[in-house]
Amino acid sequence: MTYENISPSEAKSRMDADPEAVIVDVRRPDEFVTGHIPGALNVPLADIQDGNIPPCLADKNAVYLIYCRSGVRSVTAAVALEKMGYTHLANFGGILDWPYEIEH
Repeated sequence: MTYENISPSEAKSRMDADPEAVIVDVRRPDEFVTGHIPGALNVPLADIQDGNIPPCLADKNAVYLIYCRSGVRSVTAAVALEKMGYTHLANFGGILDWPYEIEH
């Protein structure tokens, strides 16, 4: 398994320590606009599953921190990306458990 499950606090620590880390929100666009983690990129799970990988996810060796609403879709996305050859994936669950800043 290349992806790991981490806590929201660990994800926040990694975001603060590594400005190059890519924060990926795999919810639908209509969910994303209701509130998301600052700097997050919206790449819906359906796109990942369909193989529609945007340029922002081109580097398979970059650090990706993945979340969704409750943590279910983010695990599915991490597994799918892992199968595509991504090497540094961390799932930190859902925005429902995110105690830090959210932007709208």
